[in-house]
Amino acid sequence: MSQKHLQASLHVDGEAISEAHDAVVVFIDHQHARLAFLDGIDLERASFAQVRLIEPHRRFRMSDRSEGARFGKAHPEESAFLDTVIASIGRCTRAIVVGPGSARRELMARAAANGTAGIEDRVIAVEASGRLTDAQLVAFGRLRFPIAGGHPPPRGR
Repeated sequence: MSQKHLQASLHVDGEAISEAHDAVVVFIDHQHARLAFLDGIDLERASFAQVRLIEPHRRFRMSDRSEGARFGKAHPEESAFLDTVIASIGRCTRAIVVGPGSARRELMARAAANGTAGIEDRVIAVEASGRLTDAQLVAFGRLRFPIAGGHPPPRGR
């Protein structure tokens, strides 16, 4: 895929997406991905990035009387979107992927199909979740990632 097409189909917010980090929590659905990067011994520093498809999914109605009326969504090309998220996971030591629907599984399947080195080893969990705010992504990551010294995160905070 050409760089021009990649720029035309995606909108990337946040400079942190191109840097190396200790950990990342990725919330992904078919329209966008929000990435919460965590750094430091106790994962105390957080930075954020977002990748969005510019072309949204379109609802369609197919009314062919021979097959009956059908409804659904037409999906835009998502390969550049998924590849951008995979590349950002590749720059992190460990990752958790969360989100509703099947986008999180499609992300992992694309990483495996492309033979992206070490992505499966970096992702410690792939879980279903509802929409999470940035603060909830950070809290989820701090709760789930083991601390560098091997101690569990403090309780009651």
